[in-house]
Amino acid sequence: MSNTLKLSVLMPFVAMSLVVASYPAAAAPAADNEAESSVRDLDAYYEKPGIDLSQYNAIMLDSLGIEDARVLPPPWVTSTADSPEKWQLTESDTQWLQKSYSETMKAEISDNGGYPIVDQLGKGVLILDVTIVYLMPYARKEEAVETRSFGTMLVQAQLRDGVSMELLAVYEGKQEVGSGYQQNTRLNNENRLRELFKVWGKRMRGIMDAKRLD
Repeated sequence: MSNTLKLSVLMPFVAMSLVVASYPAAAAPAADNEAESSVRDLDAYYEKPGIDLSQYNAIMLDSLGIEDARVLPPPWVTSTADSPEKWQLTESDTQWLQKSYSETMKAEISDNGGYPIVDQLGKGVLILDVTIVYLMPYARKEEAVETRSFGTMLVQAQLRDGVSMELLAVYEGKQEVGSGYQQNTRLNNENRLRELFKVWGKRMRGIMDAKRLD
């Protein structure tokens, strides 16, 4: 396995113009290949010597870890005292992120002859646990500006064995959410996040496919 996980993982992101779960999904504005090419790989912080993913044929997808994520304003914002709530994730933001992450990852990994997503531990099950450490949105919620992307985030991904719970690997790195200038709206930011989750799912499936063919 290479020392970078082509999983660009979660999310970072998100922040501030996050949306509520009741908003309808909209078509992604960017082509799949453009979205994927803009997502960086994560660096390997730990890999079990001789790690072999070919023995796994199903994935347990833990909930996206975001409850303890810190939201940081970008360096050009010198004060948040006038609108502290604009730099915070609400409960509905968190719920939307977890729901969208779960739905998108499951579809990319399991659809069209992919790998089943299971909710029980067992032999052949690989546990994927993604946590967002911090988010740095480039604009406040509802701020009427254009941004080159939604922002950046620091993400950590862990892989564990579904029987022993042994830690197999830890990956971490910064992610940029989206590319190209767009208005800072809830709908645009939703689309950017969904595209990022889609890339993660594709890369996780690609890793599993590659190991099966080795």
